[in-house]
Amino acid sequence: MKLLALDIPDNPAELPSWLERELVGFRLGELVAELSAVSGGTGQRPSLREVLGGRLQATLDRGLGELPAETLKHLLLWPHLLLDLQERVFNEGGSYWERLGPASGPPAEAVERGRNRLETFLGAEKWLREPLPRVLALRRAARYFGPALVGLATAAAVLFMVSLSQHHGERPPTHVPSLDTAWGWNKPDAFSANAAAGPYLKTLADEAKEWFNKRPEDSIALARRLTEFRQGCAMLILSDHQPLSPADRQWLVNRCRLWARNVDRHLNALEAGVDWRQVRTDADETVEKLIEALRQRALAVEGKAVRAELAPLA
Repeated sequence: MKLLALDIPDNPAELPSWLERELVGFRLGELVAELSAVSGGTGQRPSLREVLGGRLQATLDRGLGELPAETLKHLLLWPHLLLDLQERVFNEGGSYWERLGPASGPPAEAVERGRNRLETFLGAEKWLREPLPRVLALRRAARYFGPALVGLATAAAVLFMVSLSQHHGERPPTHVPSLDTAWGWNKPDAFSANAAAGPYLKTLADEAKEWFNKRPEDSIALARRLTEFRQGCAMLILSDHQPLSPADRQWLVNRCRLWARNVDRHLNALEAGVDWRQVRTDADETVEKLIEALRQRALAVEGKAVRAELAPLA
């Protein structure tokens, strides 16, 4: 399955013409579904006129080329507006859009086909069976949403899988990744509620060390391994960590956000063409440092507990 977001151009200057082709094509429903998985739009959805303002008629006459980058960004943040824009283009668009080759059939049927494809795509099991292409596609789309969302694209993919099960009335899975990714912090029992704080942190360090149990030998395998580790970071950030005090819990989440950004940086380097051996070496160093940080925090927590026990005897 080839996700459309993988085709989003690297050069933002090429985005308007790429979006125009999708607006008059047959695949807009699928594209909207992919963008919806990582869009940052929250709250009440704006209307197409609110987003385009006085540029709506110019867009219908001359395309997207005159729209500011910020307006294009809003169309991606609220991707369902692309379906609304498609409907206006088919009904009111000028000769510019006709030259692009509009979809065949009556406009209403073309728009309805796009909306139906969106619903079909959201429920397609094949979306769940290809975590690596999905995450890479989401990461590419997220670049247009601003730096803050790039680091959360993988976490969004995890959460989107949960939202799919809720959308269809099913019980959300207790653990999102499939069995072949169940290692490290991705394991169903990665975060035990029964351990003391010190051993709990040591267990997290041991689980992170499982990164070294499988050594990827090419760029694709390394991308998959990094993606799995990044999913584990998302699970760690979103977990309760009941054995930890509020201060230790906050420390852990804050540190994991930093580690996650490092993993994102390694993935970015790999996608940019850096030799996979160098990226693997850099990733090894990141994991070694986070393991050491967890072990040091565990020792500090245990030392604090011992001092608290001995204090009444002093």
